[in-house]
Amino acid sequence: MTNVSVKRTGLSKWTSGIGRWKNALLNLNNKPLHCSAKLDQFNAICTTRNRILWDRMFLQVLPEVKKDGPFFSVVGFVCGLIQYLGYNYFDKAEWGSELLKEHIAFGSIAVLIVFLWLCCVILRWKPTFLGRDYLDQLVTHISERAVAFALVAAFVIIGFGLAALLFKSYGNAVKFLFAGLYFIALAELAANPRIQNDKSTCYWPAFGFVIATPFSF
Repeated sequence: MTNVSVKRTGLSKWTSGIGRWKNALLNLNNKPLHCSAKLDQFNAICTTRNRILWDRMFLQVLPEVKKDGPFFSVVGFVCGLIQYLGYNYFDKAEWGSELLKEHIAFGSIAVLIVFLWLCCVILRWKPTFLGRDYLDQLVTHISERAVAFALVAAFVIIGFGLAALLFKSYGNAVKFLFAGLYFIALAELAANPRIQNDKSTCYWPAFGFVIATPFSF
């Protein structure tokens, strides 16, 4: 019995030793794969950031458009469906239009953009003054909020227009899609408030679109 137990103990030690060597070899083999995975992750992050930078060079709000556009377009499309059903089957009810209006804050967006421009003129005119850092942070914060308001309105309107297009109301569909582009242009102006910053490629076309549109009606 003693010899048998000694043999079993030696066999278990030998087996455990083989297991440790096997684990060590696996760890050595996994290290390059781990480094490779980290490198791939780093490259993916750099690629994403470069794509965002290129997007912003073309259209400052393009990353936000890609992120929020599909969701709010669906919201607008649902509002359009509700409008169609209410108007045609419930005694010309304007339920969809009422829902649409709740997502459009044109007056607030216009006031915020004018306020941003005034603040940026002050920042440009007075390089140093008490509270300049606070005003600069305020401009950044209000710019983000104005962009959010404008893009919500833009894509809800675009979704509403797509619903009108589905039901072959082509004239209304064109009007709603045009209005959606107008709010995207407002968002672009709100995203580029500072005078000294380099503007995106679409900034000046958006500026001209916003200024010229009221005179086209």
